[in-house]
Amino acid sequence: MNQISLKKCLILSAGPVPTPEHTTVEGGGLRCWGLAQGLASHATTNVTVAYFDSYKKENIFTDSYKGVDIRTWTLDSIPELIKGFDTIIVSYCMGDLSVKVADSIAPDQQLILDCYVPIYVEASARQAKDVDGEYRAFQGDIGRFAHVLRRGDFFLCASKPQKRYYQGVLSALGRINPVTYSQDLILTVPYGIYRDEPKKKASPVSDLIGKNAKDFKKVLWFGGIYPWFDLDNLIDAVNLVNKKVPTKLVIVGAKNPFNKHPDFTRKYDELVAYIHDNGLDDLVVLQGWIDFNDRADWYLDSDLVVVVNKEGIENELAWRTRLVDFAWANLPILTNAGDPLGDLLIKHSAASKMTSLESVDIAKDLEKLLKAPETLKKMQKQLKEVKSDFYWDLITKDLSDKIDVHAKSADLNSYGVYDLAGAPAAGPRGKLHKVVSKAKKIPAYHRKYGSRSTYFALRNVVVSQVQKRLPNKLADRSPRLVAISHQLDMSGAPFVLMDVMKVLREKYPELPVDFYTFNPAHNNNIVQLNTIGIKPKILLDRDMGLSFNPGDVVLMNTVGHSNQLKESVYGALENGTIKKLLWYIHEDEPELIFSNDETRRIGNLLNSGKIEIVTAAVMTRDHYRDYFKNDEAINIQEYQVITPKKYHRTLKAEDFHEKISFCLPGTISDGRKGQLPVFYAFADFIKETYEKNPDDYRDFELVYVGMSNDFLSRQIERHADKALGDRFVPYGRVTIDECLDIVMKSNVTICYSIRECLPLFVFQGMSAGHPILRNDSSGMQEQLIDGENGYYIESKDYSQMKQTIERILNRKKTTDKQLEAMSKKSYEISVAQENKSYLPLIEKIHEALGE
Repeated sequence: MNQISLKKCLILSAGPVPTPEHTTVEGGGLRCWGLAQGLASHATTNVTVAYFDSYKKENIFTDSYKGVDIRTWTLDSIPELIKGFDTIIVSYCMGDLSVKVADSIAPDQQLILDCYVPIYVEASARQAKDVDGEYRAFQGDIGRFAHVLRRGDFFLCASKPQKRYYQGVLSALGRINPVTYSQDLILTVPYGIYRDEPKKKASPVSDLIGKNAKDFKKVLWFGGIYPWFDLDNLIDAVNLVNKKVPTKLVIVGAKNPFNKHPDFTRKYDELVAYIHDNGLDDLVVLQGWIDFNDRADWYLDSDLVVVVNKEGIENELAWRTRLVDFAWANLPILTNAGDPLGDLLIKHSAASKMTSLESVDIAKDLEKLLKAPETLKKMQKQLKEVKSDFYWDLITKDLSDKIDVHAKSADLNSYGVYDLAGAPAAGPRGKLHKVVSKAKKIPAYHRKYGSRSTYFALRNVVVSQVQKRLPNKLADRSPRLVAISHQLDMSGAPFVLMDVMKVLREKYPELPVDFYTFNPAHNNNIVQLNTIGIKPKILLDRDMGLSFNPGDVVLMNTVGHSNQLKESVYGALENGTIKKLLWYIHEDEPELIFSNDETRRIGNLLNSGKIEIVTAAVMTRDHYRDYFKNDEAINIQEYQVITPKKYHRTLKAEDFHEKISFCLPGTISDGRKGQLPVFYAFADFIKETYEKNPDDYRDFELVYVGMSNDFLSRQIERHADKALGDRFVPYGRVTIDECLDIVMKSNVTICYSIRECLPLFVFQGMSAGHPILRNDSSGMQEQLIDGENGYYIESKDYSQMKQTIERILNRKKTTDKQLEAMSKKSYEISVAQENKSYLPLIEKIHEALGE
């Protein structure tokens, strides 16, 4: 295969992998190395493994080994490290590493999450003495696990039971959904077996026992002593066997040098104490961790290995790495099983099952096997047959195929990545009142957004409340930019904030950002934010407040937020938690927006420098300056309205000769775009003027984009047939690209807005060469030169609007050539707007965070 066509895959390990300088390796590193070896064997992928930089040996570093490139990572280097790879493989439960990868990976990169360790269960099975502390830590972690799992394209598990388990986990997180249902997101890739056969170079077990080693049967326990393993009965059983058949129990790797968790070290200390207290030091031989490349010597110098599993969910889901390695060495196994691999080996007579975990029964089982060499040889033969199904190159074949075609999860591809987030409501209300208040909203929320969104939203409210009560050390409380948008629907204001975020990411890519919004959130907008590395947090509903970190800077977009949310911002500004609020306001007439109390509080915060208001139009700026009596803290931040080049054009005279298609995009429900009076003005024009002398006029149509099931839309629909007939062309709520496609089919844009600052849809129409009909709402002086790129419409004179419609449709009053000139002038104004910049606002944000 051509080298250029190979996919590049990075596997991230917490600990070292078995290179020449790293001979002591724990299970996670071995897992990553096995995956790397398996994938490298398919010759379709260039594989790199990276381990944590602190394990790097001084003056020794192997950068390539057995066909795999090797790197190291730090949390700071992760964003840059992962850039050059098509695919990233990492465990979902490696704490900061997993979260950093999920937050840094680009939307077009493939993220495969290794779920080999069912961490929810494993963390619960530790039998911690400090249950309260363990529970709090667990609750702090589960939000991180969920955050990472929401970003994965595919998930690796070890067995059928694990696959069923993770189907439940992913269903609860919404990753198994109507979009992904036909995809098999969970691949079964257990810990595998190497094809090279074990070779004995030494006899370490015999050496430990001493000169009489040949007189003893050697029973091996190989691996860590974990909280879910209880070896007391095994030791007692070997002691019983030893009285009939001379036997030694050799425990290799009892103390894990990579795991300092107190519950793990406590278990080891308890084991040592048990051996000493019962006078069994001569029976049990303890050996520390050994070199990875020497493990075959220990296996091949033993008669039998024992695996004792603690019964429970952990055992039912575990895929024992040690058991796989024993199978590789054809080492006879005695186990109580209950785990998927143990049960499989017993089914094929490749292992022997314990009668029970009582010491007397274990002793009988051991004695029976140690006295039956033919049974042990049969087990070895069966092991050779069973293990052939688990060679690394075989079990990674499906994974390799997914990497080769760069398969992506359908929901993330189409709908993007986001977190649903609960937040505390502002105000001193009682707990019962809060519960009742939230409960009342559930049925309405379900009707509006469906069961899936309702489930996620409720779940994340609970998680948020739990996490609020965790110790501060479990949460990142460092200052960040908190961007707050109203709903990410298809209206104009979100696009402004998204453009600001894009420039921010380009200028200051490492600046920490949390982006909050609320439903309805259109998937196109989520995907667009993902492409710049932002995963928005979608609130349960708009009537919620937010919690802030000390030193946060807030960028709030529009005034269209609930009193609860604004109250949480004002309160945090007043108590000093938020350092500064930059408020990008797109609505005019502040006297209709703010209550008297809000006006007083905002005024004080403006005067103290804690709030700065920016707006895009001079008229709006002046209105706010006058309203708040403050000229210093209220300034201009012009829009940079960039319309894709395919929607750029100027129109010729002949494009207007036969017909004018008037376009008015925008949400109808709140009435701010003025669709209702415009509709009736056209209806009156037809009835009073057009029908009397149709030959004097161009044909025409009125195009509305943004019709919905609201009252005003229904009012228009009810009258459409009789008032305008087929001259009225309605569209529902569409994406920005779909809207621009509609604009390209039209040739004049109408703006009859109220309270708006500087409507974006007007600039978009102008980019398409539209002359405009424009009222005197804020932004007129930036968009209209009356008579040069369109006509002015008087907002307070309905009859003048009808006269303007008549004027532009009448070929004698407005010629085709005049309209062609207007088209060119509109285009010039719109292109000039594309040269504006959001950098002044970006620098204000950066300066505020850096103070």
